[in-house]
Amino acid sequence: MELVDIHCHLDLPQFSRDLGEVVARCVEKGVVVVNNGIGFVSNRETLRLASEHSDVVRPALGFHPTEVVRKKLGEKQVLEEVSIQEVLLCLEHYLLLYLQN
Repeated sequence: MELVDIHCHLDLPQFSRDLGEVVARCVEKGVVVVNNGIGFVSNRETLRLASEHSDVVRPALGFHPTEVVRKKLGEKQVLEEVSIQEVLLCLEHYLLLYLQN
């Protein structure tokens, strides 16, 4: 049976030291993780992780609403950023709801 953790942040510094161990345990236990990006840097790191660990990590690109406000991003900029990936697992729903308002 395959298990999926639908909301991870393996790109954060807390995981940098033992990321290899985390990925190895996921492979051993049959766990797939959806890594959720939260900004420009995080999204690119999420794509790198998904590329390097494609057997375990699936990308979900997004922007935390505070990131959008702080950088004064418009919908076009956000969509251009996430379009850098041909195959995208998901675009964070909270961002889409925020941009609609």
